[in-house]
Amino acid sequence: MSFFFFNDETARRLLAERLSQEVPRGVIDSGCTVAIQGPRFIYQPDAIKDFFFRHFQPYDEYGVFWIWGRSFVKGARNRLEGRFLAVRDGL
Repeated sequence: MSFFFFNDETARRLLAERLSQEVPRGVIDSGCTVAIQGPRFIYQPDAIKDFFFRHFQPYDEYGVFWIWGRSFVKGARNRLEGRFLAVRDGL
């Protein structure tokens, strides 16, 4: 899996739709469970940022390392409810 990271804002804008589809699909297909958010993360298309915020949880106090997972809160019936997409099977 490879991703494009551009310093050029025009290139990021022109490829935003393509990257918004390819990056999430690549993360899931590869079984990626750890992400490092570098300084360019804030410049990624909103769809990519939304994907990471939905599927990864911050691991360190600085928000650099993110681990695949979800947080759940007990519902009204004192149960945890929600869905979780597992990108890896087994150990």
